[in-house]
Amino acid sequence: WVENHLSWFIHENKEHGLADLPIDNINENIKLILVPDAGSNDYTQHKELADKGITVCIMDHHEAPHISEDAITVNNQLCDYPNKQFCGGGIVWQVCRAFDELLDVSCAEKYIDLAALTNISDMMSLTSIETKHVIQKGLKSITNPFFYYMCQQNAYSIGDIVTPIGVAFYVTPYINSVIRSGTMEEKQIVFRSFLQYEAFKMIPSTKRGHRGEEEEVVVQAIRVAQAVKRRQKKAEDEGMRLLEDLIEDLDMLKDPVLIFTLEKDSIEPNIRGLAANKIASKYQKPTLVTVRTMRGENEVYAGSARCFSGCEIQNFKDLVEQSGLVNYAQGHQQAFGVELPVENLDKLQIYFKEKFTNISTEPVYFVDYIFNPQQIISAESILEIADMKELWGQDLNEPLLAIEDIPLDFTTISILARDKNPTLKLTPCHGVDIMYFGLTEEQVDFLDNIEVGKWTVTVIGTCARNEWNGRVTAQIIVKDWEFKKQKKKYIF
Repeated sequence: WVENHLSWFIHENKEHGLADLPIDNINENIKLILVPDAGSNDYTQHKELADKGITVCIMDHHEAPHISEDAITVNNQLCDYPNKQFCGGGIVWQVCRAFDELLDVSCAEKYIDLAALTNISDMMSLTSIETKHVIQKGLKSITNPFFYYMCQQNAYSIGDIVTPIGVAFYVTPYINSVIRSGTMEEKQIVFRSFLQYEAFKMIPSTKRGHRGEEEEVVVQAIRVAQAVKRRQKKAEDEGMRLLEDLIEDLDMLKDPVLIFTLEKDSIEPNIRGLAANKIASKYQKPTLVTVRTMRGENEVYAGSARCFSGCEIQNFKDLVEQSGLVNYAQGHQQAFGVELPVENLDKLQIYFKEKFTNISTEPVYFVDYIFNPQQIISAESILEIADMKELWGQDLNEPLLAIEDIPLDFTTISILARDKNPTLKLTPCHGVDIMYFGLTEEQVDFLDNIEVGKWTVTVIGTCARNEWNGRVTAQIIVKDWEFKKQKKKYIF
């Protein structure tokens, strides 16, 4: 029945809602359109569809001016529903629960893993009791084919327990890459792998060297997602190099907000948001990555805006909107789409300079513990904190430790895996190893030539448990560091 009575519309790029829905070409048999995680403010399309006798049901969590008069709108931001930190996927799940109650069945509970996945992927706050409960319960009962197999594929990185952070780092990015950078065929195969009745169908294999064989939809989807992620990573690296070159050439770090105005084809549309996020995090500055394009008869800069974690400003979108200089700023407070007239660029830069006059954009870490090398840091305590990894997620941050002024000498410092993934290992503490993974060539050269006994390093890191050949070691994984020699500082 499902195959004969249900169809879906997948956006070509990373559009949202009904703006690109071919309303004039909709099959006359369609009587109901469900719109998840979007569409609350597509009022024009609601009216057009209603006039065609089609009911539209919006299941969304984005802000909008008002509830539509021409669509059924279920949106936790537009009513008195107490949990505002529940994403569009969570709202869809609640609609399913409502159907369960109306029909006296129990189906929704089997999809709680998807409610967990979407809330993690949309960075909903774990300080919400409902959101945290759904995530914790959902991750203990993962049955969705794509979600389950992607966790299995990345089991080494995720570890023995699936955690919100593990999903955010090793599942979400693959889904995101397909949405942003996949072809329509790639999107469809991954979408099918999320459906129980589709995921295990046998289809012709696309794996190299296996022509003529068959494989399950979900097996092919996992491989497709990995390939798209690699392709996206290459485009992302190229975009980052372009933006970093501009930062240096134009001396942009003197500005409180980094505003990139690019030519249309200089950076792929689907990675602008990713690049903006990386630049904002690396340089600890709010960032706009835009391209020059035409909007009707007017030239505009359109693109993505991002703010970094821990920024003093928590309402960057509102700040941009209040300037009165943009055509729109739509999305979340720290991650949104933006468009401004070309002639307003200089005014916007002046506006940001005025607003950020008394706001520091220096990286600041709020740590839970501060130690010095003379203090005994219990390996048992580090392991105890490390074993709480199921708890941490958005706004419920993993504890950070600071160890100040660790003296560097031959007994405490070593560089491992130089040829593959250069890693600094410090052993100044009692049974606790301090690890920094992914050293750059510059960092390796610096450490190789450091004057032993004349330098100290302060590290900020998280607690980890390392198990190898039956031996358990307490570790601190470095997030950031600062080297000191007398009065000089070297920050990488």
